[in-house]
Amino acid sequence: MGGPPLPWILTFVRMTEGGSAHTDDLSYLGPPRHERPPSSPQHAKRAIDCLGNGCHGNGMAFYTKSEFGPDCSLGYLARRIHQIGQSLIEPVFAAEGLSGTQWSALMSILAGRAATCADLARDLSHDKGATTRLVDAMEQNGWVTRSRASDDRRVLNLELTSDGEAVAIRCRDKIIEYWNSLLTGWDRAEIEKLIELMQKLRTTLDDALTEGRRA
Repeated sequence: MGGPPLPWILTFVRMTEGGSAHTDDLSYLGPPRHERPPSSPQHAKRAIDCLGNGCHGNGMAFYTKSEFGPDCSLGYLARRIHQIGQSLIEPVFAAEGLSGTQWSALMSILAGRAATCADLARDLSHDKGATTRLVDAMEQNGWVTRSRASDDRRVLNLELTSDGEAVAIRCRDKIIEYWNSLLTGWDRAEIEKLIELMQKLRTTLDDALTEGRRA
């Protein structure tokens, strides 16, 4: 090991379809384990091969029609990581009486990423209606308050209550402990590099969204 494990939370990895977030959709977690391909050296080799054969240098297209599949699809891998990770930590949220989406929203406010309802909608990739329902539920539970901005009555400011901050931190601490237990076999450098690449991919996708470069 290259140092103590990093407190790393993958819950914020989220895939969207049609502009709406699907963070609670855990209905498809793949086939039962006994139906999955065996984890053999040959299977691992196939996964590695599909990462190399389509890339012949800078400026060349990475994917080809003959060398594209789930094991090397960025979208599929990100979605599976999120689905499996969410299902594993769901008991933490259930014990506190909230959902994974609600915890993500509380953490977004706590981390300073969302000070308004509009900020929260952007950070969670929610539409206006979904964000309103989410904030309604959190307000009813006594976790957040919202107020009109004095300089623009159209803006709704969000603030955590003491109860909201407490439940967010309790869940955060349990999730940090759980992720650290999962990553005991990883070097610190591996985790840092993966986070760096995921952040780079997030920036690439954010830029494409801002520029309107949809498929």
